Amino acid sequence: MGPGHLESAYEVCLAYELAKSGRAVERQKALLLKYKGVTVDCGYRLDLYVEEKVILELKAVEKLEPIREAQILSYLKL
Repeated sequence: MGPGHLESAYEVCLAYELAKSGRAVERQKALLLKYKGVTVDCGYRLDLYVEEKVILELKAVEKLEPIREAQILSYLKL
């Protein structure tokens, strides 16, 4: 089972547990980009968006590579 499959399984289970505890949680929420007054969908997706405040980006890796850190920082800037 590859990392993508593990991430999907973790996402489903964590979303279930958060919802069960009364949290509002959205899976694979589109992250829209506003550019020069226009809103566009660039294909970015948040793994979990909790209570319209917290972004959870799930990774199943042995080591967090710089590219993943850059991805998370980009999401936060957007």
